[in-house]
Amino acid sequence: MASTLGAETGAPRPWKKRWLVSSAALVAVNILDVHSSRGLREANPLLSDASGRFATRRAVLLKGAITGGFLAFQCRLMRAHPEKDYYRVFTVANAMASGSLGAVVAHNYALPAAPSRAVPAHLAPALD
Repeated sequence: MASTLGAETGAPRPWKKRWLVSSAALVAVNILDVHSSRGLREANPLLSDASGRFATRRAVLLKGAITGGFLAFQCRLMRAHPEKDYYRVFTVANAMASGSLGAVVAHNYALPAAPSRAVPAHLAPALD
């Protein structure tokens, strides 16, 4: 009965702040994934250019749309059904997604740096 009264008075849900933090973490780890992939070969054909390298603009658009859609779905469902406390479920889902993508980010940062594009000898400035 006390929990029913708390819900009617608009008492804050205990998992709401955790959900907000997990949502911010999901956005942050997606940004780090884009940063860690720049200049590397990309296995995902949706995120690679014609040469097989990571396509930063395409990745930002695609990852932004997917993450934004996922978080918008969560917000819409929570607003449509305020009687159900979805904060815990979505906090766990966001944390799991952040953790798995975080492992990819750690792997990407552990890879050797992409070779820089050297200037061909015939285009390099002459050193006297």
